[in-house]
Amino acid sequence: MMDPKSLLLAAATGCASAVGYYSWQKAVKPFAKNTYFDLKQIAMGMKIFKKSQEILVSKDNFISVFDKTLSLYPNKTMLIFEGKHYTYDYVNKMASRVGNYMLSCGMKQGDVVAIYLTNSPQFIWTILGLIRVGLIPSLLNFNVQGQGLVHCIKVCEPVCIIADSDPNMQRNLQHVYPELNNIPVYIIQTYDIFYPPLEISWTDFDDILAKSSDAQIDPAIANSIGSLKCAMYIYTSGTTGLPKPCILTHVKCRMICVLAGLLQITHHDIVYNTLPFYHTSGLLLGMFLNIYAGTTTVVKRKFSASTFWDDIEKYNATVVLYIGELCRFVLAQHNKNKKISHKVRLMYGNGLGIDIWETFQKTFRIPNIYELYGATEGNCFLINFHNRCGAVGRLSPLLNRLNPAKMFLVKYDLDACQPLRNSEGRCIPVEIGEAGLLLGKVVPEHDIPLYKGKKEMSDAKFVFNVMEEGDKYFNTGDLLYSDNDYFLYFKDRIGDTFRWKGENISTLDVANVIRSLDFIEDANVYGVKVPGHGGRAGMASLKLYDGINMTNERFRKIYDYCKRNLISHAVPLFLRIQDNMELSGTFKQQKKKLQEEGFDPSVVTDSLYYIDHSMQTYLPLTENMFKNINFKKSKL
Repeated sequence: MMDPKSLLLAAATGCASAVGYYSWQKAVKPFAKNTYFDLKQIAMGMKIFKKSQEILVSKDNFISVFDKTLSLYPNKTMLIFEGKHYTYDYVNKMASRVGNYMLSCGMKQGDVVAIYLTNSPQFIWTILGLIRVGLIPSLLNFNVQGQGLVHCIKVCEPVCIIADSDPNMQRNLQHVYPELNNIPVYIIQTYDIFYPPLEISWTDFDDILAKSSDAQIDPAIANSIGSLKCAMYIYTSGTTGLPKPCILTHVKCRMICVLAGLLQITHHDIVYNTLPFYHTSGLLLGMFLNIYAGTTTVVKRKFSASTFWDDIEKYNATVVLYIGELCRFVLAQHNKNKKISHKVRLMYGNGLGIDIWETFQKTFRIPNIYELYGATEGNCFLINFHNRCGAVGRLSPLLNRLNPAKMFLVKYDLDACQPLRNSEGRCIPVEIGEAGLLLGKVVPEHDIPLYKGKKEMSDAKFVFNVMEEGDKYFNTGDLLYSDNDYFLYFKDRIGDTFRWKGENISTLDVANVIRSLDFIEDANVYGVKVPGHGGRAGMASLKLYDGINMTNERFRKIYDYCKRNLISHAVPLFLRIQDNMELSGTFKQQKKKLQEEGFDPSVVTDSLYYIDHSMQTYLPLTENMFKNINFKKSKL
């Protein structure tokens, strides 16, 4: 038997070990881990710090980036498009033809040219030629038509339109042309087949370029364009209203380019880019960044899931640009019996869902996935280069304190549609794991209008007096949350989170649960108004995999699975089965029209269903049941 002294010593040793282990788990280990992540971020940041500082103090414009790469690799293939190769020198000469013609027409710096083109080499050399002489290309979504097209053209006030020879696009433009005050239109051929201009007054741009000089444009013209001048207009997606033309300055274009250092993209890489050039992801994160790095870029007119891996293998692509829905389509299309061989070492982009991240990465053996976060007009930029599944980046408290353009996650009132404030009128930071609105501080030297047009449009995107009197922050409109390692994860768009029976419901969370069912290819979740009820009821529009039909068993499976994996108020009350999801040009789900149509069978032509808790399933929504719900004769 141990003597009291030995017992006391053993007890003290045990207590010390327990305290030490507890301290290690609760304090030392997290501190060491976060220090490691901070040091890695600092090391990665140092790769681009010098370049970033040079850009901020320099007055150079984006053309200086292209010219530097041109001087290094004039005869290197810059673009591969539909089997044809185009060198940096060839693209430059075509851009010079564009610029020289515009100068001969008397166009001046600051004039706007509307660009209505599909992805093509012509798109690239056209905008390079315009930018070189100080003209501002306004990049129209090639899917836009009707009054949306009229709005996008009129709001940018162009001196002319350069449009694609694509017959459908020409017809779209022809349909609204009477409303455009006879603005000059140039048709550029982007297909091997010649499609003549549909209107007599429209001009074949290829004829003009053939006669225009490819002589280098006087460098003094480009040098006179300041770094804070507008380089181009890129439109918002229009998912929450009419698209707005965002102002992209030359300095912002150049700052995006230096991310090549973080992504470790070099002139040895072959990049596969299927994203639309009218969008920031396809053009700035894609083409402009690739120009900076001196890569060869394989350009696709449009994304195709069925040819995705065939193209990558054919062209020996080493880097692939993505947006989240692209990855979802590729995964859904995958034939498990087909062997995929590739040399891809990196995929980078934004919006890769946490529900498919690991499956996608393992299925296709992708060594590195770098998820980016940012908005075209915004100042909040994040990057996850740690391969942390689902994270959009990391916001270290220490590094954020050192950053002049600080970012904060703050509490948000969904009912009042504004940030919550304390008794002193300041915004309230969220706790770890709590979803908050991401705000980015605006520094005075970069405080410029966000959009072309009325000042009120830009002001609506700012929040004032956030942390102190007089400060100004950009409102991303996104709810994010952080884990214990300060990695950030996307939760929802403000407008996509709704309240039902006092609970905040995330459309993304609900959609991710439903998508995990093996017969559902995609789910678009949104809130709809129900007479006599506050807030909005959850509704899910579903697309089934090809060859799948809904059965009573599958409806019960949706009910059971949602009940087991969601809080009760988040379970969708209504279902809509669609043959095809309505998506934007960058594959963003369109919710506005679905919300407006609601669950009214007299308006919606798709099959509708409502939840029946007594039967533990979903049943067809008839006109009679619709009336019963509206008049509260049937309980939801």
